Amino acid sequence: MTPSPESLRLELQEAIATFRHQWAQLVQAGGVIVTADALLLGYGFAQKLSSILIVASLMPLAALSSYITTMTGLVPVCYVAIRLEEKLSLDDVPLIGTWVKPRGDLPAALRDFTQREKDGISNAEFSTRSYFLRNLQSRSFFAAFALQIILVIISIFGYHFRFM
Repeated sequence: MTPSPESLRLELQEAIATFRHQWAQLVQAGGVIVTADALLLGYGFAQKLSSILIVASLMPLAALSSYITTMTGLVPVCYVAIRLEEKLSLDDVPLIGTWVKPRGDLPAALRDFTQREKDGISNAEFSTRSYFLRNLQSRSFFAAFALQIILVIISIFGYHFRFM
């Protein structure tokens, strides 16, 4: 028995609501992490403490972790939403399908997830994480981390900040 179009619409609505909720959580987490980073950097410079700057340099890695965790969680949600959009023949402007297309990482992660689902392999999450480690956003987090580590080194050796 095939599900009714109304039940498919309800499932699609729930998938989109879940997507929006997870995306909002990522944005909020990013805001908290950036704020913490800025506060730690400001405090570290004000007190001339390189140990605080080292803690601040870990914030881009926390942001990266939050990003990868959220994006990995979005893969199955996008998979379900795209399949429902196809079943409902929303070919003109499918919301999730349109959001996924221009991204470089998510379409590849979805292809891998789809293949693993067809093959009956569980835990497709582990294979999709690698897609989000290689994209531009992740490289930006790594660059921010590296720049802040360089800042710590300069503060210690160039400006003689104390460690404690």
